[in-house]
Amino acid sequence: MLQALMIASGSYLGVPLAEADVVFPSGASEKLIKTLRATSSILGIHLPLSRPYQAGILAAHAYGLIGDFDGTCSDEQLILTVDYSRAALTASLIYDDCGITEIDGRILHDINFGADALSNSSEQVRAEMVLALRSLTTLPLHHCNGEGVTEISALVFTGESAGNTELQDILKEALGEHSGRLLKGASDRLNGPVDPLFVTSREVAKYCWQSLELLATREWKYDMWVPKRP
Repeated sequence: MLQALMIASGSYLGVPLAEADVVFPSGASEKLIKTLRATSSILGIHLPLSRPYQAGILAAHAYGLIGDFDGTCSDEQLILTVDYSRAALTASLIYDDCGITEIDGRILHDINFGADALSNSSEQVRAEMVLALRSLTTLPLHHCNGEGVTEISALVFTGESAGNTELQDILKEALGEHSGRLLKGASDRLNGPVDPLFVTSREVAKYCWQSLELLATREWKYDMWVPKRP
């Protein structure tokens, strides 16, 4: 898979690909990370995997739902992100406070709820999906400060099957009275200029580019960023 992606990317860019990074819909196991690093070494490509990029947080950033930590921020908020593919359903409830984001264990990842399974599923599987998503989004969410967040501010879809109408019907049932507002915003983003299949890759590429620009003016020393000497 990595070899095919490397060849396709090099062909599109017109230059050999030397470095890449990976986005995960859910958390990546240590075994998976080791396998990816070993494979990339064989292919001669640098795969730093310096941080476990989580697709939902990246997508929320890409759509401008999470601001930068610059001292001027809005109130704390919850964002529901749903990554949907043929293989699995991955949903996470992201807590955001002034650009600082956390998942707090609110994540659902199930290979039995993928688009392929849903197309041939029974009413029982559909009902299980509704219950799982309803459990994930049960509020209030009590964060470390002890206060409870009582409303989901936005819904974001990512993945190859992000526009699946059956999934949207299931979410409508799971989210209840707030589903109309959330699904309307999510649908507007689906119909925007960025394909939901690539929105997370676009954001991680932006992050990597910013890191390269930072490296051009600074050096890493003793685990601290220090300016280069003139």
